Amino acid sequence: TSLGGWNSAYVGYHFSSTFGLIGIHSPAFDAQIIQDYSNSPRLPLKIYMSTGVFFDTQNQARAMHAVFDQQQYPCLYKEVNEGHSWGNWRALIDEPLIFFFGQ
Repeated sequence: TSLGGWNSAYVGYHFSSTFGLIGIHSPAFDAQIIQDYSNSPRLPLKIYMSTGVFFDTQNQARAMHAVFDQQQYPCLYKEVNEGHSWGNWRALIDEPLIFFFGQ
C-alpha cells in the first residue's frame, strides 16, 4: 500500500503512452524516481498527488512537486493535516477522479 504512490509514478514514467493519468497518494519516492522525472523531457501525463503532513511523505512529495512544476506538468497537488493512513487516503479517493474526468 505505501509504495502505491511510487508505483504510480514509476508506471507513468515508463509507460506514459498507456497510463497518462497518474494518481499518487503519500508517495514514498526515492531519489532515483525524482531524478528520472527531473532529467527527462515532459511526458504526456496528468498528475494528481497528495500527502499528509504528519509523519507522512511530505518531503519527498514536495521535492517531486517542484520537479512537476519545473517540467510544467498539469498537476493538482494537495497537502492535508493527516498522517500516512487509510483515513487520509479514503477521504481523498474521489479527488483524482474528479481532476481527471470532471464532475
